[in-house]
Amino acid sequence: MAQVNIRIDDDLKTCADGIFNELGLNMTTAFTMFIRFYSAEKMSRLRKSIRKAEKGKLTAHGLIDE
Repeated sequence: MAQVNIRIDDDLKTCADGIFNELGLNMTTAFTMFIRFYSAEKMSRLRKSIRKAEKGKLTAHGLIDE
């Protein structure tokens, strides 16, 4: 397994740690999720959804409590 070291502003890291902790994630898991999400196919699909949203062509759905 590879190891990656990054430099980041202390305040930004503290803020990110707090957000990830609230989501039940650590920094490694959060970055891995971000990297896995970014692909040409997924970004194309996201751009299409954004265009639909801008044209008002999306349907809003609520959560169903059971």
